[in-house]
Amino acid sequence: MSCRNVAELTNVVASTVVRWTQRQRQTGSPAAKAMGGKGPYLLEAHRDWLLERLREKPDLTLHVLRAEIIEQRNIVVSCDTLWRFLKREDISFKKKRPRQRGGSP
Repeated sequence: MSCRNVAELTNVVASTVVRWTQRQRQTGSPAAKAMGGKGPYLLEAHRDWLLERLREKPDLTLHVLRAEIIEQRNIVVSCDTLWRFLKREDISFKKKRPRQRGGSP
């Protein structure tokens, strides 16, 4: 049967059936590719540089560190990506101890 006939019988768009048949020819199975999974981390190749930079200046903010990566390494990342990298490295930024508030007069 042609792809169009199969599409009409299964009530699917013809382009979908075409992709299924192409996948069948390429891989031997029309099954969909696996979804999700863990991909490589974007900053893993720059791990040593990032950790050294934080050793040099441990009080860097995420925004400043992000700007340095863009400027020096030409890699555009979000603050969230940096935060997740630091979390995997078990690095956290603790605020200074809060000041004591004045009591009631």
